[in-house]
Amino acid sequence: ACDTKVGPNLTLAFAFGVQIVVSLPVVGHASVTFMVGVEMYADKDKVVITAMMLFRGNAELLGGLVCVTISIEAKGIVEKTGNKTETSAQVTFALDISIFLIIDISFSKTWGEDRQIA
Repeated sequence: ACDTKVGPNLTLAFAFGVQIVVSLPVVGHASVTFMVGVEMYADKDKVVITAMMLFRGNAELLGGLVCVTISIEAKGIVEKTGNKTETSAQVTFALDISIFLIIDISFSKTWGEDRQIA
């Protein structure tokens, strides 16, 4: 790409994921999803590389009466601008538990950190 403000630049994104589902008659089904991805951006002043990962496990029992989902998402960024290099990391953990019209628990915790490394 090219524009009048940034000049020539390049963006590349790639992600790959897989999901496995196991179904048992009457009991329910369970699934596991795993995905990883990379994104890169470069222009005359800046280079940014981002890596991301997603893991999600889900189980539904007794026709959906009981549902449990666990999710972990992570993302890391390295950005070099001139002589300055900064990194950023973020991780999110989430848990959802649902029992038909009785219990509904949702918990999510996010942690992040930013550092200048050069």
